[in-house]
Amino acid sequence: MSIDHKLQAVIDEFVSEGFNASLSAFDSRLKAMLDSINDFHVSNCPEFGAFVASVDESTSTSSEWGKLPYLPTSIFKGLSLRSVSIDEIFREVQSSATSSGKPSRIFLDRANNTRWTRSLLKIMS
Repeated sequence: MSIDHKLQAVIDEFVSEGFNASLSAFDSRLKAMLDSINDFHVSNCPEFGAFVASVDESTSTSSEWGKLPYLPTSIFKGLSLRSVSIDEIFREVQSSATSSGKPSRIFLDRANNTRWTRSLLKIMS
């Protein structure tokens, strides 16, 4: 159930170079990457698939990545959105829940935990 190696390579490249290059240089590759990620999550997370099915089709199939639908942040408070099996979960990240009292939860497998850490380091440096 993991993201295929080709997609992982594109994500890794974007994480390594994406913060140093202009977005226009990555525009078509970014859209292709987001489409692949979206397809993966639709196929592997029933709750996410239901959300995507409920949005306006013209938005979800837009050729511009900036017009793709966004998940409302509250969805991470009410649902356990996982696209990998429970056995593959390496870390669960929770928000502070200061405004609602209920934390948002994000589940990371090892590969995504590494990407998340690398991205944070790039942003903070």
